[in-house]
Amino acid sequence: MAQVIIFLWVGDDLPPASDHSRVHHLHVRGIDAARQVVDSISVDVVVSGHRLFDGNGVDLLEHVRKTQPFVARVLVTELSLAAAWSSNGLPAVDLVVAPSFVHRLVELVRRLLARQHTRARVAG
Repeated sequence: MAQVIIFLWVGDDLPPASDHSRVHHLHVRGIDAARQVVDSISVDVVVSGHRLFDGNGVDLLEHVRKTQPFVARVLVTELSLAAAWSSNGLPAVDLVVAPSFVHRLVELVRRLLARQHTRARVAG
C-alpha cells in the first residue's frame, strides 16, 4: 500500500497544493491550533506562513523541530525572505518557499520526506 502524506497547513492564505489521493490535508489558522494538532496526531509535513495572526511561523516550526524532529517543516514567505533564508539556512526549517511555489510543494515534500525517513532510520 502506498504511503499517505499528511500535510498540516497553518495560515489564512495557504491552500492545499494538490488533490492527490495519497495526500491528506489538515488546515488551521494559527500557532496554538497547530501545536495542538502536532502534539496529538502524527503528521508528515507542517507548512506554515511566516506571519500568522497569533505569532510567527518560524517560532511554530521551531516548536515542531523540537517536539517532532522527523516532521518536515516548510515556511512560506515573501520571495525576498525566501531567497535569503534558503541561502543562509534556518535550523527550524527544512524548506523555504515563496507563495508562487506552493503548487510545487507535493513534489518538493516527497523528496524532503525521503530524507527525513532516512534520518529516522539512522537515528532509530
